[in-house]
Amino acid sequence: MATPSEILEEIKEELENSPELPESASYILQEYDAGGIEANVSLPVIQLQTISALSLNNFNTDFVGYRRDKDGNEIGRVYHSEYTLTIQLDILTVDNRTNEDEDISSLVKAVRAALYKFDSAGPAQTLDDSVWKFQLDEGERADNLQSTPTVRRWVQDIDCWSYEEFDTQEDYIVDVTFPDNELVT
Repeated sequence: MATPSEILEEIKEELENSPELPESASYILQEYDAGGIEANVSLPVIQLQTISALSLNNFNTDFVGYRRDKDGNEIGRVYHSEYTLTIQLDILTVDNRTNEDEDISSLVKAVRAALYKFDSAGPAQTLDDSVWKFQLDEGERADNLQSTPTVRRWVQDIDCWSYEEFDTQEDYIVDVTFPDNELVT
């Protein structure tokens, strides 16, 4: 089971641990704000943020089984709450970096190489046991040459289909004591 924020964190860890990406890359899990909390983050930056998380059905309480104790007794019910998650991945760097691994084209290729192994249309390795579909959507350049002429930006969406798991937990009834046959007055 994975929450949207846990999936975001798992993608970040995959990128951080990828030999494809330069060690100089910084990773943030919100929109980059150079004048704010990320002011000390160095370029290149790979930014991940949740765009949407939508339930797949109206009631969203799919019963999938029972929680059992060590003796096999049913002590609760297990439900899955299925959802789709859209994550926006942005790559920000500066044009003409001295290290060619930090060039926007190289970074785009490295991110794709790091995440393509999870793509359902590709090798479909497991990012998380609860993610049953992972899709790298098309990306595009989003440079803003008027306000930041040297900053290069790539924007790409990632779609995931996953579920969170919820359960009820009750004490298992071991013994029942019936009252005596006497009437209480």
